[in-house]
Amino acid sequence: MDVKERLQNLIVNLRNRCLFKGVGGIKELSVAFRRMDSDYNRRICYQEWMEGLEICGLDVTEEETCMLFVAFDTDKNGEIDFLEFVAKLRPPMNSVRSAVVNEAFDMLDHDHNGVLEIDDLKSNRVTVDAFFCAYVFSLLRKHNYFPRYDCYLVRS
Repeated sequence: MDVKERLQNLIVNLRNRCLFKGVGGIKELSVAFRRMDSDYNRRICYQEWMEGLEICGLDVTEEETCMLFVAFDTDKNGEIDFLEFVAKLRPPMNSVRSAVVNEAFDMLDHDHNGVLEIDDLKSNRVTVDAFFCAYVFSLLRKHNYFPRYDCYLVRS
């Protein structure tokens, strides 16, 4: 098994451990995150990460612990914040839901560049105001589209 496949298996195992007691979703991930965040600063340092994996019952080596931490710490600041945590552990969307979200994205992406920008929403095809723009952005964020900046979203 190569490193990438091993990492994916570890992430799936951790996701299953975090979501084991509930129906799944953000609430259960939030509870798991709070358990790991022992100093309550809303970020998990490496020491908290090691202890948290142990609390979750995930049997991993020191190398796997480090590999997971590096994978979760996407901004490379030495800590894992809640958004990084959820982005890695959130269960994938099913194909039907993904298709609906992609169809909505494609309808709004006026220039078909795979990036939803404010100008796309203000195009002739879609009449919008500021409230509608904010609403569309909130919906797309909710459905696994993560904005790189506040002014546009990138299709996943």
